[in-house]
Amino acid sequence: MKINQKIAVKLQNQMLQGFDFQMLQNIYALPGPLFSEYVEEYIRDHSALELMGQRESIDINYSLISKEETLYEHLAFQIETGFLLEEKEEALKIAASLDQNGFYEGEDSCVLQKIWYLDPVGVGTKSAKEAMIVQLKDQGNQGHLSFKILADGYKDFLKRDENALAKRFRVSIDDVKDAIQKIKLLNPFPGRGYDMVSSQYVVPEMKLEYKNKKWAFSFVKEFYPACRLIQKVRGKDKIEAKRFIYLLNQRKSRLEWIVSQIVKKQEAFLLGKGKLTPYLRETLLESLDISQSTLSRILSEKVIQTPMGNFPLGYFFTKKTMISSSYKEAKSILIDLIEQENKNKPYTDEELKEKLQDQGLMCSRRVIAKYRKALLIPGAYYRKRK
Repeated sequence: MKINQKIAVKLQNQMLQGFDFQMLQNIYALPGPLFSEYVEEYIRDHSALELMGQRESIDINYSLISKEETLYEHLAFQIETGFLLEEKEEALKIAASLDQNGFYEGEDSCVLQKIWYLDPVGVGTKSAKEAMIVQLKDQGNQGHLSFKILADGYKDFLKRDENALAKRFRVSIDDVKDAIQKIKLLNPFPGRGYDMVSSQYVVPEMKLEYKNKKWAFSFVKEFYPACRLIQKVRGKDKIEAKRFIYLLNQRKSRLEWIVSQIVKKQEAFLLGKGKLTPYLRETLLESLDISQSTLSRILSEKVIQTPMGNFPLGYFFTKKTMISSSYKEAKSILIDLIEQENKNKPYTDEELKEKLQDQGLMCSRRVIAKYRKALLIPGAYYRKRK
């Protein structure tokens, strides 16, 4: 972002600081239908503003989207974009049969095993023990003591019998404690934390179309009533009216900018030619110069109509929990980076860490070194062409 753009954003935010906090919340947080009602009610109560024209009825596609994402919806989205055509029907049936813990009581299959490694990892397994074992496999920790404890010493683990575990695996008590601490970081019930309530009908307040090899973005006019300042108004009423119009424009400009960033990052998905790219919503904060809570209000319950269907804006951003557990993806990207690096100046682990972070995979230099060693890839000094 250019320096003058950053200054402009900061000046805009300074202007916003003087506004009523509740008004800011309403302007940013309300979904389209409630937002339009709020704007019209405000205009009716303030004589300095007037509506322009009649509310339009627009032909838009309604769809089922949960206010809070359900486990089924979270999995279905990944299945639709990542499974083979002949696998999807079985995979969706399995996803619809999971209990509130994310467990599945049906028969084992290749498709089911593929579901185990979706986000959240371990979903579709039959028990907490199996879910945690799958998570350790996903992290590449089959040889770790924590894996052995879950696989062969689970009863002693449940009893917290450290002495029995140390004796069984011929290790020290400290080793057992370290392994148990690692197990505690796993998620024994991967389905929890998702909404179990059925989806509800929603309508998008934004539209994204692809015409003549160009993207066209627009707001659904029905939810964005136009208003203007009555010229004869003076004094305090005029100042408040101008501020209100400014806030309305801020909501629109920020949403439009966010969508433009989504298009840049997720164009392949939006065109039906690829999967979603890892994308942390936190990457928007610096450019917008706003807090995490303000960004959450801006994204909350905002739905956009795209060539691939209707989606909440939050769908296009990767959860941190998904990124931190994506061992396979990090491994694949590491291999590609090292294969394509300049052999006269290979990447250091610090540079590899930054490359992965650019793609939305947040990890430390130590983790990069661990992944590299697991792949039997030597350090930069030994990869340099002699």
